[in-house]
Amino acid sequence: MSSVVRQGTKEEYGDLFDKIDLARSGLITWDKLTSFVLLELYERDERTKLSVIPQWKDLRLIPPIHKDTVENIMFLKSLNGYLTVSRSGLLGIWAENFTLQRTLQITTEAVKPKDLWVTSLVTLPNVNKVAVAFTSKEVYFAELNSKQGFSYQYRLQGLEGTVICMNYWYNPHDGNEAILTLGDVCGQASTVQNLAMTEDPILPYLKPDH
Repeated sequence: MSSVVRQGTKEEYGDLFDKIDLARSGLITWDKLTSFVLLELYERDERTKLSVIPQWKDLRLIPPIHKDTVENIMFLKSLNGYLTVSRSGLLGIWAENFTLQRTLQITTEAVKPKDLWVTSLVTLPNVNKVAVAFTSKEVYFAELNSKQGFSYQYRLQGLEGTVICMNYWYNPHDGNEAILTLGDVCGQASTVQNLAMTEDPILPYLKPDH
């Protein structure tokens, strides 16, 4: 083999022969050789796959703050952390390592605290706000970095159905170019464009919350 292939030494081919000839019969067939090579290639491929799999750290239990269904979990680039909100309106602000920073209780004037039901929450990074949807068929817009709690500035009301999901897009090169998409229980999808959040009401049904 070493003279024909012109690679490897006689000793290396001897070791290969001994690995294949487990029965020590002094003879190996072509089938035995190809089966051994295929098995070696398979095991090498499996070892390669294991080496590229992320080595996860040990699981760490995070004490729960929400007593009911968590409606949304999202990463906030501006805060370099996470935001969680539950159906009852409890908002959790977490550091990047999931250390709880603070909690806020979302409230509205439309319903009593015991009847409050948050259905969705989305961040509006370009205007540093969040939009919160309720079963009262309203969407409230609040400051993200308020230190006294949620500071509501606007609310979208008069909706035909309860909003259950929202998505927000904005042009990173033009903060005034943005689209808020709302999906409700009636199967309707609607959009609100150019959500600049100036001091004056800028949308139908979007009024300052006094």
